[in-house]
Amino acid sequence: MSKQANPTLIGAFVLGAIALAVITTLLLAGGTWFGERRQHVLYFEGAAQGLQVGAPVVFLGVKVGTVKQIQLGHDEKTRRFLVPVTIEIEPQVVHTRGVEPIEAVDLGNRATVRKLVERGLRGRLRTQSLLTGQLYVDLDFHPDKPPHYAALDPELSEIPTIRTAVEELTNKLEGFALDKFVADVASISSAINKLMSDPATQELPKRLNATLRQLE
Repeated sequence: MSKQANPTLIGAFVLGAIALAVITTLLLAGGTWFGERRQHVLYFEGAAQGLQVGAPVVFLGVKVGTVKQIQLGHDEKTRRFLVPVTIEIEPQVVHTRGVEPIEAVDLGNRATVRKLVERGLRGRLRTQSLLTGQLYVDLDFHPDKPPHYAALDPELSEIPTIRTAVEELTNKLEGFALDKFVADVASISSAINKLMSDPATQELPKRLNATLRQLE
């Protein structure tokens, strides 16, 4: 006659399996269940080659989040293609001197980020490694750059973006009147050649030597 299974032992085994499954799920979640993570979206006009999912999001040199999604969008009004990048801010609070932690700056809060944007918070792509060409999202204050919103997804909190230094230089070069510049250079060169070939100009060294002899 077989021995009857102990219900207490079976229950303990089931509870242990459930606890193990819960712990594994929490570990795979990366601790997101214990701290709320907020998402924001940034729309970049230039190419985002080199930016990958999981790339760091840096605020004033400190990592505060990661890139969660990279897509390709199209603005029907301006007929331009954009690169919507969704970032996820870690449950991190920026403490302020003399202020209680509960009243400190929360970069994941939409209202807080909106106020920071009014103060000049902008996002841009920067090079993480010159060897690999990898990029990351840099958040910093640029109050001289007016905010431009794409607003392709009103459900997400948007952080305005600015061009990189290379993109700004390229944009200036594209708007540079090269034909006029070349024509002006050619005109100046022709005037110089005409001046140098003038007999009066060629006589100047002789006259200068004669003047120096008289002074001696």
